[in-house]
Amino acid sequence: MKAIGDKIKAARKSLKLKQSDLAKKLKMTSAQLCRIEGGKNTPSIKTLERIAKALGTTFAELMGDAAPQQAMPKDSSSDSSRQYGDKNNNQPDDERLVAIRETGDSPEDIATIRKQVTQYVSRYIELERDLGISSATTLPIRFSYSEDERGAEILARSLRTACDVGSAPFSDLPAILESKHVRIVMVNSSPNIKSRSFYDVERHLVAIAINKSLPPERQLYRIAYELGYICIFGSTGFSTVVEHSFTHKFVRRFASAFLMPEEAINEIMTQLALGPSNWTFEMLLRLKYRFGVSAEAFAHRLEKIGALSSALRKHFKEELRVYYEENNNREPPPAIKSLNTDSMLELLKLRTLPSVL
Repeated sequence: MKAIGDKIKAARKSLKLKQSDLAKKLKMTSAQLCRIEGGKNTPSIKTLERIAKALGTTFAELMGDAAPQQAMPKDSSSDSSRQYGDKNNNQPDDERLVAIRETGDSPEDIATIRKQVTQYVSRYIELERDLGISSATTLPIRFSYSEDERGAEILARSLRTACDVGSAPFSDLPAILESKHVRIVMVNSSPNIKSRSFYDVERHLVAIAINKSLPPERQLYRIAYELGYICIFGSTGFSTVVEHSFTHKFVRRFASAFLMPEEAINEIMTQLALGPSNWTFEMLLRLKYRFGVSAEAFAHRLEKIGALSSALRKHFKEELRVYYEENNNREPPPAIKSLNTDSMLELLKLRTLPSVL
């Protein structure tokens, strides 16, 4: 499709349009348009029609004597395994996904997770390409902060602001992140790998893989945990983060502050006239549900910000240890429902259905 890319580029230049100007009209990134003009990406016919309209010409005039390549008939049985990206590039697309942090996991385990993420994300990219929607992540992942306890709190507050939720508890974090084009993927992985995150540099696309065997509360925590590493990755110039004890501790602090803002906890304690020494176990369970976290994580956060006495934390920790041992590590009720990570994908599928009118 190099000839078509050359024609698009020539038409754009004849109108004295910068690549960024045309990309803005098309609601795509400059990088996406650059790959189309360079013949690296093969745009769909719908996308070519949109480009022609933006350039003030027709599809036929834009194509000239170059016939568009027709898409292969859609085979629903193989939809989940379809590859995405440059069709003229022989490089497997799952190799484009860069692991955001360097761990001691085996290359085989990471390759298995990466493949599942690629297959899932490919469905989004195909649908968004047909609808003329950019797949690039719109959630900011570059911030200024210090890698200490205060920096973790500041980073959590900054990212919550970017998610447009302030200090309120998250009602549906996966849906919020999906609206920012951060892809959450439930994967089959070995028990020791709870989550991993990946970055597609060409598409500026972020994906978080979560072990589907984890309880929902721990899945939610792992999403926040990976967001911490993603912010470090973005704020250090998109360089792979080497995992070590200091970084792990910082990211844990971030995840706790992100899911359980101190302002929200203090507000609840004021409303209920709760002090550090008059919590009950039942109150702990009821309020941890409000934040969607495990009772263990909630008690730890409460003690960390001075909202729960060390003596009560120790008592609750022992009660929880007994409960977890007797119930195969299940979360004590009330427990949140399974996370829905497919809501946006289902909406995109509905959007591509032919109109009945």
